[in-house]
Amino acid sequence: MKSPKIYFYDLGFRNISIDNFSGERADIGAMYENFIFSELAKNDFFPKYWHTKSGAEIDFILEKENNIIPIDVKSTISKETLTKSFYAFIEKYKPKKCYIISLNFHGKNKTNGCEVTFIPLLKLINNIK
Repeated sequence: MKSPKIYFYDLGFRNISIDNFSGERADIGAMYENFIFSELAKNDFFPKYWHTKSGAEIDFILEKENNIIPIDVKSTISKETLTKSFYAFIEKYKPKKCYIISLNFHGKNKTNGCEVTFIPLLKLINNIK
């Protein structure tokens, strides 16, 4: 069984807990994902997590007006590509919209009837509301 994910509302407290204040970090992706979780929670979203026994996973699932919105977090991305996990989720649940969050990559495409938006974090909250 996979360990549950734990998120902190305060990244400073997270860093104290793991005793890491280094400028160059191996856990930058986890920190970025944690930051996005805390921003979603501060904006009254209560994200869920999706994973399968075979290892497919989506970082966050939001429910809004009877729609599900999958969100995946990538600390680095340079082109409009989706993971196998994201394709599997779209195939199974057929969401209308989904988001891939990165630091600064913009883009859009359509996959199996789902509008996929590649969006920087700072624009995410305004697009979901």
